[in-house]
Amino acid sequence: EVDNFYVKQHLGLADFRVQSFEATDKWFALVYLAYLFLQWRRNHAPPEQQLHSIADVIRRHRQEHVRTLLHTACRQAIESLDLSAVFQRFVVRSA
Repeated sequence: EVDNFYVKQHLGLADFRVQSFEATDKWFALVYLAYLFLQWRRNHAPPEQQLHSIADVIRRHRQEHVRTLLHTACRQAIESLDLSAVFQRFVVRSA
C-alpha cells in the first residue's frame, strides 16, 4: 500500500495529462521504470545503508545528489577563485 502511494504521488502515476492511449502507455512505462530503479537500489544497497523503504531510497538518492553538487561547487570555487562564477553555475536565480 505504501509503495502504491509512492508510485502515484511521488513518481507521478496520477499526474499524466495526455490524450492518446500511446502517450498514456509511455507515461506509465516511465513511471514504472523509475519505480523499478528505486526497488533495484533498495535491493542492491549495502546493508549499512539500511534502505528499508522506497522513501529511504529517495532520501538517500537526494543526499547523494546534494553531496555531489556541493563537492563540485567547492572544487570549482577552489580552482577558479571566482565565487560569482560558482554562484552563476549552481544557484538558480528567480525570474
